[in-house]
Amino acid sequence: MNVRILWHVSVLATTLPSLTSSSPVQNVDVAILGARLSGSSAAGDLIKGGVSDAVFEARNRVGGRVLNMELPNGGVQEVGAQYVGSTQDRVIALARSQNLQNFRYWKRHILQAANAIAALNGMARTINVESPWTHPNASEWDSQTFSTWLDQNAYLPATRALFDVTSTSLFSAQPEELSFLYVIAYIAAAGNATDPGTLERLIVVPGGAQESRINGGTQLIAIQLADRIEFHKGSIKLNTPIRRIVKSAKAVTYLTYPYTLFSDDPKTLVINAKHAVHATNLTVQVISVDNSTIIRATFDNSPADASYGALMAFIEADEMRRLDSQTEEQVQAEVLGDFVKYFGSQAANPTGFILQRWDLEEWSCGAPVAFAPPAVLTKYGEALRTPTSDFWVGYMDGAVRSGERVAKEVLVALGKV
Repeated sequence: MNVRILWHVSVLATTLPSLTSSSPVQNVDVAILGARLSGSSAAGDLIKGGVSDAVFEARNRVGGRVLNMELPNGGVQEVGAQYVGSTQDRVIALARSQNLQNFRYWKRHILQAANAIAALNGMARTINVESPWTHPNASEWDSQTFSTWLDQNAYLPATRALFDVTSTSLFSAQPEELSFLYVIAYIAAAGNATDPGTLERLIVVPGGAQESRINGGTQLIAIQLADRIEFHKGSIKLNTPIRRIVKSAKAVTYLTYPYTLFSDDPKTLVINAKHAVHATNLTVQVISVDNSTIIRATFDNSPADASYGALMAFIEADEMRRLDSQTEEQVQAEVLGDFVKYFGSQAANPTGFILQRWDLEEWSCGAPVAFAPPAVLTKYGEALRTPTSDFWVGYMDGAVRSGERVAKEVLVALGKV
C-alpha cells in the first residue's frame, strides 16, 4: 500500500537559518503538521498503534478553525466550526469518546426550492465521491459556474435569492465564483457510505449539518484530544510553525523551524521523522434575501441550559468584501442594525459582541471552506482530493475522517498492523 506523504512549503520574505551540527535533534516515527482535528485525530490513532509522534502547531492553541470564545457573562460561543449533524459519524463518535454531549436546538425547517434541489440531489447521486472528475459529465459541469445552472433552473427571483444565500453561507462565495461540478461533488459528500449526500443535509437544521451543537463548545473536542495525546506520551508543540521540509535520499524527513517567528536567533530545531502528515431549544433563525443587509443567515447559538440568549451570523462573500476596510466598531454597527430589522429594538444593545475575522488569521487565511472555480476539479481533482476525506469535506467530520485515514496508512507503512 502506498502511503500518501504530504509536503507543504511556506515561503517567507526573511532568510531562514541554516542547519548546523549544533542544531538540537529530536527523532520520532511521525511528525504531524497542525494540531487541528485532522492532525490530532491522526496523532491519537498513531499512539494507540504504538507509534511515537510529535505534533507541531503554529498557533498558540489547538483546534484550527474550531475555536471557543468566552462572553462577558461567562458563556462560551464557538466562532468557528460548531455544528454536528446527521451522517457525521466520526466527529460525533470522537466527541462521545471524550464524554462530550451534543444537544439539538431547532424547531423549524428552512424553506426550500423543491424542484431545483431535487435536480441537484439527483445529479449528486451519480457522483463518485472519491473521484468526481471521472463523471461522464465532469467536463461539461466543470466548464460552467453554479450561477450558469441557476440562471436556467432557479430563475424566479425568490428561488434565486434563496440559492444565492445558500452559496454564500456554504462557501462564502458567490454562485458565479463556483464550479458547478464542485457544487455537485460537495453535495454528494454530505453523507456517508450508506446515506447519499443531499443539499438539504447541508442547509437545513433538523436532520442536517446544523442539527446539534456540543455542550461547552466544539473546541473542547480538540482540547481534550490534545490532553489525551500528551497523557499517552505523544507531544504537541504550540507556537511552532514549520518553515522548511527536506527529504533525504534515505527517505527520512527532516523538518526544521526557527524557535520563534522572525527571530534573529540562528538556532534551528531539527526533527527527524519517518513520515510527515500535513493536517494543516429556543430557536430564532433568519434567511434574508434583502440585498440591503449584510447578514443573510443567522442561527440561535444559545447554550443547552438556555441561561442566556445568543445569535450567530455569517458575513459572507461580497458583503464581507464591502466591509473589509471597516473597523470592528463599524462592522458591529451594521450587524446590530440588521439584527434590529430581524428581531426588534432589543437587539441593539447586546451584553457582548464577538467578531471573528478568519480571513485575517495567518494560519487559516479565510473560512469556512475552500472551493473550486470552473476547470479546477477536472484538471487537478486527483491531487486535491488525495489529502482529504471523501465525505463531509470542509467540516469537522471530514477532518476527523482524514486524520483517521492517514493514521491507518502510516501504521501499515510502519508495519504496525
